[in-house]
Amino acid sequence: MVFSSKLLIEPMRPGEDLEHYCASRSKEFHGDTVRHDGTFVFEGHILPVVRDIKSLVLPHKEKIAGSAGYLHDSPEDTGFVEVVNPFAREELKTLRTDLAEMDRLLSIFERSPDNADLGNIFAKGNNIKAGISSNLLNPLNFQKRRKDIVYVNQLLKNAREEGEQVCYIVNRVTRRPGLPKYLYITYSSSVFALPSADSPHYGDAIVASILKLVDSWKNATSKELVHWCSQYESAEEIKSRRERMVRQAKALSGIARVKGNAQNNIGYVLPLAEYVLLGHVKDGGGVFNPEKLEAYMRRMYVDSFVAAPCLDPRREAARIGALRDLDDKLSTLGRKSPILSTLGKEIKAAKKKFAASSRMAGVCASPGMRKLIFAVQ
Repeated sequence: MVFSSKLLIEPMRPGEDLEHYCASRSKEFHGDTVRHDGTFVFEGHILPVVRDIKSLVLPHKEKIAGSAGYLHDSPEDTGFVEVVNPFAREELKTLRTDLAEMDRLLSIFERSPDNADLGNIFAKGNNIKAGISSNLLNPLNFQKRRKDIVYVNQLLKNAREEGEQVCYIVNRVTRRPGLPKYLYITYSSSVFALPSADSPHYGDAIVASILKLVDSWKNATSKELVHWCSQYESAEEIKSRRERMVRQAKALSGIARVKGNAQNNIGYVLPLAEYVLLGHVKDGGGVFNPEKLEAYMRRMYVDSFVAAPCLDPRREAARIGALRDLDDKLSTLGRKSPILSTLGKEIKAAKKKFAASSRMAGVCASPGMRKLIFAVQ
């Protein structure tokens, strides 16, 4: 039995189904917690994330991906659940080796630039970048376990290797505000910074990247924007001025949150996912089908522009192409340009359909709401 100040939780028993156990614990952890849009966290967010992540990975990875999907928000949202990197000491040793090798290579470069192995220097630099992240540099990885915290690692101990894989994935996607402050793009970059292809954890790191992609979309859908716009409009009918203002303020906060998350997806998450998963991972790394993942990204791009209609697809496509050097990289994969540069007409049609939909027609008819929805964040 694992004890915390919140719950007495039975660890997974030997032979118990891993995914079913993770689903049960997730439902227990989140309980009757309600999301900003009024839905329960488990039904409104966790289940859709699990459904999508399992649909994107190959069959042999479904159980691990689904189990991690159930637990992906537990450390961030509950306050009494934690997870640590089960391979932290192993990865720290690798990082030290890479740093020592980088020091040697740079010494050669300093003495004789013409004889330096620049390709190896950049390769080692990428490995070091992947290693120096919140996934590894989290004090919890090396501290004594606290008795008032439920550790996923302890709960999944009897799952052995599969349990370690789930913990590794959940730890990679967990954002920890307690660490030194850094920008959201830095956090996103660390999730998509994969270890070298010969690492035993390469496949699970890919799963974590796909999980981050899925989770990001489920936190910023056009459906949620409709919900908050409708909430704002319906509040106009409330007679009490105080209650009306409170309801509208909450709705405005919701609109801003959805738009902000959608803009993050367009500006950071999707370009990183495309650059890494479609541009660097060869043939899906034995984890996913590239064509299927690309189709998912296309749908996510379109929906994100509907949820953040203030952004111009052409301008964003040019910016992302320039920042990520996607044109050169993706041309080697048989595509001439980034996904976004091919979606202009599709996004325009989706925005038009969205504005004319029965639920949004009345909202968009209001000049004030149109200005709010289409204003730049």
